[in-house]
Amino acid sequence: MDGKRVSRGRRNKAQSYYKMDSESLGNLTLYGGFLIIHSEMQDELVWWVALHMVRGVGPVQFRSLCDDYGSPREVFRNAGRLKNRNLGEAIAGFDLKRAERQLKVASEYGAAIITYEDDAYPANLRQFEYSPPLLFVLGDEKSGEKSVAIVGTRKPTSYGLRQAARFAEAVTESGCSVISGGARGIDTQAHVAALRAGGKTIVVLGSGLDRPYPRENRKLFDEIVGSGGAIVTEFPFGTKPYPCNFLRRNRIISGMADLLVVVEAGRRSGALNTASWAQAQGKEVFALPGPVDSKASFGTNSLIKRGAMLAQSPGDILFALGISRPQRKLEPDLRGTEKKIYECLSEEPLHVDQIARKLSIEVVDLLVYLLSLELKGYVVQLPGKYFRRSTL
Repeated sequence: MDGKRVSRGRRNKAQSYYKMDSESLGNLTLYGGFLIIHSEMQDELVWWVALHMVRGVGPVQFRSLCDDYGSPREVFRNAGRLKNRNLGEAIAGFDLKRAERQLKVASEYGAAIITYEDDAYPANLRQFEYSPPLLFVLGDEKSGEKSVAIVGTRKPTSYGLRQAARFAEAVTESGCSVISGGARGIDTQAHVAALRAGGKTIVVLGSGLDRPYPRENRKLFDEIVGSGGAIVTEFPFGTKPYPCNFLRRNRIISGMADLLVVVEAGRRSGALNTASWAQAQGKEVFALPGPVDSKASFGTNSLIKRGAMLAQSPGDILFALGISRPQRKLEPDLRGTEKKIYECLSEEPLHVDQIARKLSIEVVDLLVYLLSLELKGYVVQLPGKYFRRSTL
């Protein structure tokens, strides 16, 4: 804004008010002894970001205010009329430059800021009153015709990692997008498997786009954006990955998806919170059963016990979505050692040492052939040097 700062009476240090020339007097608001000036030249998006950032204005309050006054800009203009004086002071005292900086940083990052009034806002998420008023997006947030959220523990077993890859790959190959939280463990495995299957995956962060967490997944996140996926968050640039943010972002993971799959979850896993959100949103929740003595399966087994759908195969998920599983390709035209290796494999993962023993091949040589088969799309490598046939 242009103009000089003026005040009457005592002023909070966090408050900034501006006086403009006489031609702009129509934009003045008298509030608590201060003249508040709102420039009509400001980009409307700035006001959305500003109201989103005001302390005390949550998603439900944001919508209520906009319903009452028409737009975020008008909420600021009428801050002095709010019945809740503390909230009105917080809105009136917000420094608009903070919001302007957000737009500037977003531009520098090549990110978009979309509001719930934009067509680009996820349709599945828009319907809930507690959904974020706006999203910061890097990449293409538009999911496929159907989308599946796959989540789970940060401390998975080898079983959990195999199943996460199996389910993510299958739903991706069927044309669905995979949504998850980018966390260590099951989330990461789901994203990686979706990429390997040549599909689209979306990460929902519990921090700002410039503070991706965990840090070791930055390369993965870049790859996701580069392959046509997206990184999404409701948190402004500069927001650190505070623990409370992850529980808050879980409603977005479940809200964007058509249904939720929980692969593994301990007694206090955040994945159970995501499942609670999904159930509250009317989404179908699937859980993979696990050994009764496995801590990593305590949560999923409990979900099934309480009524979640049992997921035994990706076909269960596709059936719930009304999708027919794609037909398998004809047997590939392979010869020699590659053919023997392919015939040795099935959809059940085998460790490279097991394959080597069965075929009497040195592991070093076997890995070369397996890489070739993987590049041709006939074999999938799983964590721990396990291999299986591709589902297509």
